[in-house]
Amino acid sequence: MELYILNDDFEIIKYLNDSISLEWVRRYFDVGDFVLSTVAKMENMDALLHGSYVAREDCDCIMVIETIPALKTSAAESNTITVSGRSIESILDRRIIWKQTTSKASETAEAFIRRLITENCINPTDTKRKIPRLKLGALKGYTETIDKQVTGDNLLTVIKEICVSYGYGFKIRIDEEGNLVFDLYKGIDRSYNQTENPYVTFSNDFDNLANTEYSYDKSNYKNVALIGGEGEGTERKYRTVGDAQGLNRYELFVDAKDISSNNGEIELAEYNKLLDERGYEKLEEQQITEEFTGEVEATRMYRYKEHYDLGDIVQVENEYEISASPRILEVIESQNENGYRVVPTFGAWEV
Repeated sequence: MELYILNDDFEIIKYLNDSISLEWVRRYFDVGDFVLSTVAKMENMDALLHGSYVAREDCDCIMVIETIPALKTSAAESNTITVSGRSIESILDRRIIWKQTTSKASETAEAFIRRLITENCINPTDTKRKIPRLKLGALKGYTETIDKQVTGDNLLTVIKEICVSYGYGFKIRIDEEGNLVFDLYKGIDRSYNQTENPYVTFSNDFDNLANTEYSYDKSNYKNVALIGGEGEGTERKYRTVGDAQGLNRYELFVDAKDISSNNGEIELAEYNKLLDERGYEKLEEQQITEEFTGEVEATRMYRYKEHYDLGDIVQVENEYEISASPRILEVIESQNENGYRVVPTFGAWEV
């Protein structure tokens, strides 16, 4: 695969065609990462030392070089240099939500995310906080509404939390003018649960799924939250979300004193919605973790980014005839002396 090294102005300074190994990871709800090893010749070392980004001809995902190249010498093999880092979405990790930001009445989650990015990265009050070249992509028109208040939180963390809650993926790409464009997106349903799109099925019977691993962890599971809002002692405001009972009830306390009504400026009904939203978010973080990974045959039947992509919902059937329709949450591509491999990680394994 063709690799490019880009400088801070996103100009190509080197075509890298002699890489030894590459691991390239994309994630639906989070930033990706990469590890690249190449021949340690001076032109490669110079480009990687002075380059800031790695891009691919066949992928709109851009990686940020975050390590100084590690040089490894060997008397028996070629000398190599290795760099690593995270995807370009990680630039959002460099900002916090500078001032209290509360969702407006009936504001969509999409609009709220876009407002957070605009106010903290694109058009902030303090121009020193502006991220050059960053802009918003086209409005998708997602209709899910949100009730949320944040102050001082890490911008990337908040965006990830909202995306997990509403099922959005997010990415930053470079357009033809060299701008960084932030986009939300939703994966395509390619499972047996729909009839609009061609099915994509991974199974041992189709000989396109191997080296599978399934994990299930309920140790951190919670389904009822008591949320403590503003106030002290008996004057403190509390809300409860979730109604499980008996041995099926797993309780969690959520300290939400940072959510403020601003001395009654926010009406009680709206304030309660903010507390409830915080409770649901924290419960979402304490769900049963269920994952299924499998190495996919890269060229037979289905080709990555042609027949399926990150975020898509697909059909997976294991050797025990258990069928599920999980979302692809992560895709690991690796290329080395052993060839090219694609390993997707699927989300919750729901029968």
